[in-house]
Amino acid sequence: MTLSLTHVQAGRLRRVVWAVALLAFGALIPGHQCSAQAPAKVVRIILPATVGSPPDVAARILAQRLQTFSGESVIVESRPGAGSAIGSRAVIAAPPNGSTLLFGTVSHVLAPIFIQNLGYDPIKDFVSVAQVAQGSWVLVMNPRVPANSLPELVAYSKANPGKLNIATLPANALQLVGDAFRQQTGADVTDVNYQGLSQGMTNLLSGEVHLAFNTPATLLPLIQSGQLRALAVTGRARDPTLPHVPTMAEVGYPGVTLGYWLGVLARAGTPPDVVAKLNADIGTALASSEVEKTMAGLGFERKIGSPDDFAAVLKNDLALWTGIAAAGGIKPN
Repeated sequence: MTLSLTHVQAGRLRRVVWAVALLAFGALIPGHQCSAQAPAKVVRIILPATVGSPPDVAARILAQRLQTFSGESVIVESRPGAGSAIGSRAVIAAPPNGSTLLFGTVSHVLAPIFIQNLGYDPIKDFVSVAQVAQGSWVLVMNPRVPANSLPELVAYSKANPGKLNIATLPANALQLVGDAFRQQTGADVTDVNYQGLSQGMTNLLSGEVHLAFNTPATLLPLIQSGQLRALAVTGRARDPTLPHVPTMAEVGYPGVTLGYWLGVLARAGTPPDVVAKLNADIGTALASSEVEKTMAGLGFERKIGSPDDFAAVLKNDLALWTGIAAAGGIKPN
């Protein structure tokens, strides 16, 4: 999004940029062209997100890299809807042999918080294969609000109850991030719900809403231009694209240390040797500098680790987000 683009034009531009980035990345990969000999095996990566979204581009980058050295045909299928439930159900309906994988996002552990009778357990019915990336959110404010820092904003909201509001998405991680923010800071801000954040960002720029959480990659041009003021990031460390913006912990709110991730999961019962090979292949795919650079351009920090490392992230996140939802009185529908 730029100063002169409408959010519709900006959306089109982002899709073009991601497509060009993906094509350019593919051009860097030796042997990425179609081979006359069909691969011996087809691996499906189910993505519970829309085509053209940053997770979609990240999944296709990973699929390209895996295909070049695995000798297998790796395809990405977009299955958005119901949070991540539609894509997740497609994976647990497939045989547990490693041929059908889930390219999950943090929504995977949020599904039971928002959806009643989900039909599966996001931990027990899956096996962790590998985390791929991680990131955090940044809290931004319309600069007309008379505050220069997060503590000043919190103080202003308490002195002016009912005056400030925050753009959010219901039944989404951003709703829980906003709840955690209120719970930990005591800030008096009211949710304004949107079906998509594009309209929310438009209203934030006009001053109809005052605050929003979003990804640094999405907001960077607006922060750099001075249209929005960045107050704090939710990660454990400062975001490299916003080195001047403190973490929530640095300004006194460690309870708002939250992040999102991308990762690969398989159906429970997938043989350990298959999981180990997939993890090794994904680690090799992520190790290239081209992948690291392209992931960073999408707003993700590359993450390489073991299946146990990723399993710990899932378990900890489920407990963390469930606690925030309970404190906020959120119940599944």
